[in-house]
Amino acid sequence: MVAPAPGTRSYTKAIVAAQMLAQIGAFALPALLRDYIARWDLSKTEAGWLVGIFFAAYVVMVPLLVSLTDRVPVRRVYMLGTGLTALSHFGFALFADGFWSALLLRMLAGIGWAGTYMPGLKAIADPLEGTAQSRAVSWHAAGVGISGAASFAIAGLVGNWAGASASFLLGGATALGAVLIAATVMPSALPASATTAPSRRLLDHHGPAQHVRLCRGFHWPARRRAGARFGGKLPRLGCCVRPSRVDHANGPVLLAPSRRTKCAANFGCHARLISNPRFGSSLPDISGQEHRGGGAGQTS
Repeated sequence: MVAPAPGTRSYTKAIVAAQMLAQIGAFALPALLRDYIARWDLSKTEAGWLVGIFFAAYVVMVPLLVSLTDRVPVRRVYMLGTGLTALSHFGFALFADGFWSALLLRMLAGIGWAGTYMPGLKAIADPLEGTAQSRAVSWHAAGVGISGAASFAIAGLVGNWAGASASFLLGGATALGAVLIAATVMPSALPASATTAPSRRLLDHHGPAQHVRLCRGFHWPARRRAGARFGGKLPRLGCCVRPSRVDHANGPVLLAPSRRTKCAANFGCHARLISNPRFGSSLPDISGQEHRGGGAGQTS
């Protein structure tokens, strides 16, 4: 069987299916919490910790794991995340016997989801552009939402039929299915454009921003370096664009409003990128005033 190429419909469907499988067991504990409160004689505070630690672990780990996908193939991060998800569910079903063991395993589930949700979205979005990317991201969001809602219902039905532990065993089994899908369809190497990028620290996002949406008119590192040239008065355009390249070596990159659109009034406005190594462009702000820098420049 030949794996579908990244960016094809079959590839997108496979990743969305993996995301849905990985989330089947995510909310088994909230759905069955009343049973575990009675079984382990938990206080309300302890019950809250068991639910909240999942999201706390996700928030802490997702910046690290998503940044890691720029340095190693997303397949490795995704398989790590789904593998930890499966391990946490199996562990909860077989070994959790009280508050502390359950807390550790739920934290592991949150780390697993951090390595699954955003890396999976990146795996879908990176090979695509334009409307195809928007459609794929929409399908991803819909699949995750449906699966998250179904997680409550499935946990309740399976728990009433076969016991609470069976709900977690099912969640672990479906997460393993996500691991297998990732191993089958995701590329095992970084894209060619990523392999030539300079090596940077894990959370250093000041390098080329091919996949970052820039908002409010300036990329912030460029804005800081440019502040002195404008005397602290920098135009705020209120635009969001996806640039093809941000040149940090030669100078800041600015966003100039298109003449067809009033950027201050539209969130989805068109914009043009202006790159001038000498920062000598005359750029209008949203009020129509001009801020002039030194040197000669040309607005495109």
